Amino acid sequence: MLKKYDEYINIIYKEAIQRGPYNTDSSLKYLFRSIRHIFIGSLYVDKIFDRELFISLRYLRNEKHITKNIKKIKFYDLNQLGIQNKERLNLIFKLIVILYKGLVKNKIKSSLVLFLALVFFEKLKKCNNEVTFIYYSELPEVFILSKIAIDSQIKFNYLELSGYITESASIFCYRYTSIMNIVSNFARDIEYIKSEKYSSIYTLNDIKKNLSETHNYKDQKKIFYYTSGYYSRLKANSHSHEFLKENEKVERKILTKLAELSNKLDIELIVMPHYARNVENIEDAIEYYNSFLIEFKKVIINTNNEFKFKNGDLSITYGSNVFFDNLFLGRKSIVIEGIKANYEFLTYSSINPFYYKISNLNTEKLSSLLDLSPKNFYEEKVTNL
Repeated sequence: MLKKYDEYINIIYKEAIQRGPYNTDSSLKYLFRSIRHIFIGSLYVDKIFDRELFISLRYLRNEKHITKNIKKIKFYDLNQLGIQNKERLNLIFKLIVILYKGLVKNKIKSSLVLFLALVFFEKLKKCNNEVTFIYYSELPEVFILSKIAIDSQIKFNYLELSGYITESASIFCYRYTSIMNIVSNFARDIEYIKSEKYSSIYTLNDIKKNLSETHNYKDQKKIFYYTSGYYSRLKANSHSHEFLKENEKVERKILTKLAELSNKLDIELIVMPHYARNVENIEDAIEYYNSFLIEFKKVIINTNNEFKFKNGDLSITYGSNVFFDNLFLGRKSIVIEGIKANYEFLTYSSINPFYYKISNLNTEKLSSLLDLSPKNFYEEKVTNL
């Protein structure tokens, strides 16, 4: 097992620390989280008789906009799951060994990420059925936990709800499931998702069945732009400053271009701030987008959900997962520019038709998109439905 620890530390260092696609905590935070998880939780997995054990973040229970597309399932979070006293002593011994290895290799953070994963594994290893993690991408401890579980012959599954897949969503699993088949197809064709099986909850055929042949051309069509709130995330310091500043700049550029085009077309551009989880709030949103409201008469900001998306309207995003939500609902939904990390995903063959560069967008293309019915939009964008 000691040789395995060396292997796991090297994998973490190479995949998560050195290459750096993950958002990693400090070494001390990993240590504190590990100690905390050793002693919290009173529910033991061998006493849970669910056919499949679903594990997710605690806050997902309240994220209705995320969970609305999946079946009703009972899921647990790792804080609820406990560890027996004798296993706690074994973990303290493992911590000493792993810390020593980390010091010798000068890979302290990698060794502590591994230890946290081993603590999680201790909570799960006696599970008699399959284990499915939900919405845990971009966490290096879950990445290496998935490797440990698969190496230990545990059927470790992964359910991705966010939609976009990047290298920071690397995972080892028995079955990889996504919301839509175009996403699971992408996962199957890339190297950093390693799974025996790939599946999806919905296919594009399922979506097409609900599409309307026509839309009401008498209605004034609108453009709905769903923001990512990078300016607000900068205040909260939720990601690296460089990442947020760069994307805040690009999103302003996109909004400016869309505002100019909507004015020329005499089409309303409805700015939909990211109010979920209070990423943006109404006061800050009005202040931030005020310059657009003053300069462009067709720009309107949504403050009280007074604007309802109609059949002929167009959904546009830059980095928001609302792109997938609206695609699932059979709405005309596109991505403009897209954050750099999503470029490989957005240029994938079955997703690329929904992707536009801001430099190539003009009044003619925008008008054409607005004139399409949802069904015609899908038939134009997707082949082999």
